Amino acid sequence: MKYELTKNDYEDISSLIMISKQINSLYEELYQLELEGKKESEDYNIVIDRLKSTIFVEKNIYDRIGKSFEKNVEILNYLKSDDSETSNLQDGLFIFEQDLIISRILLNLYKNVMENSQNLLPDEMKLMLSLSGMTNNEINRYISISVNVRESIITDILNCLIAIIQKEENKNPSISKHLKKVKYTISYLYSKIENNLLEKKFKIEENPYMETMLIGQFYHWPIELIDKIKRMYILNFYNQILRLMLLLNDEDLKNDEILSKIIISQGILRTIFLSLNDETITDLKKEFIELIEELNSYNVIKNRQKIINMIIDTYGKVKSDRTIPKVILLKL
Repeated sequence: MKYELTKNDYEDISSLIMISKQINSLYEELYQLELEGKKESEDYNIVIDRLKSTIFVEKNIYDRIGKSFEKNVEILNYLKSDDSETSNLQDGLFIFEQDLIISRILLNLYKNVMENSQNLLPDEMKLMLSLSGMTNNEINRYISISVNVRESIITDILNCLIAIIQKEENKNPSISKHLKKVKYTISYLYSKIENNLLEKKFKIEENPYMETMLIGQFYHWPIELIDKIKRMYILNFYNQILRLMLLLNDEDLKNDEILSKIIISQGILRTIFLSLNDETITDLKKEFIELIEELNSYNVIKNRQKIINMIIDTYGKVKSDRTIPKVILLKL
């Protein structure tokens, strides 16, 4: 039976939008203080405390909404403006949306929906389940594993992205300014990363640990199962970023804001490769070059050579990037 939103639900939605705006404003204050060289100041600490208090109030609203699948789906449908938002949510990397206020709410609600629905799994996963011959209990466990692995992959990718951007700040002051905001945007959108960065007052871990395999070991999930799920999601993210980058042309790179997004996309590709073996990365590079050659014959990628070179450059950074993450193995 379809859930009908009530007056109280609409009031909760309005409250979420209002408090998400407040939280976004506080992040903007932190960003501006950092640009002014005041990251270690008392003013910065005061804003951190205000931010924590506001997030606590926000959590109370989510607690009031609850985790009812039907209710969360209806709120999601009410807030979504088009199909592209749903697509980006399912892909998992949601950092290029213009409406950050709604994006924060969608991501928080979407976690509740993902935890309770097989229907929102990627098509490849549905096919794997339908052919597996699993019992209902096994399928439910598989869904739980998939959701947790997906979230840990996203966390690993974004933590490593923040580390890369922190390490390789651009010499162009305008671009450097845009890149300094990345950690605040990611923190604003991803609550798991937000909790960690707030506790550290946005001191960036240069060598973040990779939790995807650790979480699998902790729950005694089969390694081959984790690898299969991880590969599926990672390749989805990889294709998503390639599409975003190839939508632009070299003329767009003259705009510092767009160039900053391309540099971020380049960083995401580098972090994606950290979850793949060298053989897979070599195959992906070969496939990409073959794709470019094919598209070039149809004159589809005219005026994109600089962007293509930026993509190709990421494949060559794999060896040096392997030193970025910490990989922890449990000894059972």
